[in-house]
Amino acid sequence: MEAAYRESGDWLDELLVYLKGNADLVCSFLKEKLPGFSALPLEGTYLMWIDCRKALREGEPLEGFSELLAEELRDAHGLAICPGTLYGQEGEGFIRLNIACPRSLVEQGLEKLHRCLANR
Repeated sequence: MEAAYRESGDWLDELLVYLKGNADLVCSFLKEKLPGFSALPLEGTYLMWIDCRKALREGEPLEGFSELLAEELRDAHGLAICPGTLYGQEGEGFIRLNIACPRSLVEQGLEKLHRCLANR
């Protein structure tokens, strides 16, 4: 623990820059390939809130949508995400995407997200 506090400043600085790059990638991807979908600004974490309410099908209720979308992403596209409702009812219509991984995995996840949301 002492080593982490005393000697990891450079590592942490590099990690924060890398995570910012991943977050920027997500925002750019959504803007370019999924207009209408957006990510909320990060608030000191590596889990991004993505608003997916535009993917609602005609007549599909908002209630239960986050869980349904998470299940669809997992089962049909192999992308494991957290439904926003895992963090409270206010998260309905949102998913949480973990960006604390290699950029190549974030890119793969975004492509899977694109295939799912673009086909809804």
